[in-house]
Amino acid sequence: HESIAQWTKAVENYITKRNCTILRRSFLLIDIRHGIKKNDREMMKLLDRRGVSYQLILTKADKLRESEIERVVEDTMRIAVNHPACFPAIHVVSAKHNLGISELFDSIYYTVGLSNGSQYGTDDVVD
Repeated sequence: HESIAQWTKAVENYITKRNCTILRRSFLLIDIRHGIKKNDREMMKLLDRRGVSYQLILTKADKLRESEIERVVEDTMRIAVNHPACFPAIHVVSAKHNLGISELFDSIYYTVGLSNGSQYGTDDVVD
């Protein structure tokens, strides 16, 4: 996909040409139906090399059965532990069913120094 290549290049340029020490954490969205793909691995390696902390978010969880989700999470964790800048917790979310969204917002708010995301309306997220 040309748009994916353009987006990847833009992010790579941002990470390599800017002082990313101001970033508290980046979030890498991964479609749970496909798991970590080649371009995701390349981005993870780049973030590792630049020392940019990042966290994996598996999206579209509504598309898989619970047993399949567990398998993808385990596979993802096996890969993630080999990446030093990867934060050791994976979020599984579905915007369609509002699954994991509140926990993700809480994690983001905590990361940026706000203690509790629920006070910012994260319980009211809609599709």
